[in-house]
Amino acid sequence: MSDTADQPWEPRPGSDAAYARFDKERRVTADDGTTLAYTLRNETGHRLPVLFANGWSCSDAYWVDLLPALVQRGHPCLLPDTRGHGLSGLPRPAGRGARNLSVDDVSMPRIARDLVTVLDDAHVDRALVIGHSMGVQTALEAYRQAPERVAGLVLVAGTYENPA
Repeated sequence: MSDTADQPWEPRPGSDAAYARFDKERRVTADDGTTLAYTLRNETGHRLPVLFANGWSCSDAYWVDLLPALVQRGHPCLLPDTRGHGLSGLPRPAGRGARNLSVDDVSMPRIARDLVTVLDDAHVDRALVIGHSMGVQTALEAYRQAPERVAGLVLVAGTYENPA
């Protein structure tokens, strides 16, 4: 391993330009040093905030119609890139075959903590969490870890068990 193997890895700026539908203009650092990229639309909205949880290997394109509709109705909307996706990083470079990462680096509990980290950074106390595909598991885990932060769940096309 090189001496950068213990340093957080971040994607190059613009590396998601071919598939991202929403710019991620905000950054927060998770407790393991991973940079999480997200957007907050309609920050001053008067209705219940909404937090989106993407599926694994899914871009934010799944929300291209829903997010603007919720913003138009007055909801602040948080859309993070899952660690290792889009403009969100990893705690260290993955290495060939992801040999430098552990299962815990990308586990459901870890990714759910990332969602709570985004809520904290955006100063959002409670949100409706909408998850798609693997985001369903992430949303459920966020609720298990911090039920007081989750006002409700919308679970789309996912499983309640760990398919891994």
